[in-house]
Amino acid sequence: MKSLFPAVSICVGGSHPTFFAQEILDHCPSIDYVFIGEGEEQFLSLTQILLGSSNEQISDIQAIGYRDEQGHIIINPARTT
Repeated sequence: MKSLFPAVSICVGGSHPTFFAQEILDHCPSIDYVFIGEGEEQFLSLTQILLGSSNEQISDIQAIGYRDEQGHIIINPARTT
């Protein structure tokens, strides 16, 4: 998919990505975002950011893995409330 549509963001979630977010981002360059745990709220926040309809940053989203502009893997922790 990424080779056909390089601008499309690829997101994964579920039990495997939850436990292996770092490894997935290390070994799968076509995957852009990994949702850790329940991903519904993260998916909505990410979509709003990518569409430009939010002032938040991806670094503000809890429990998501991604690469920054330099290609470093970032895993945002889940917040406890």
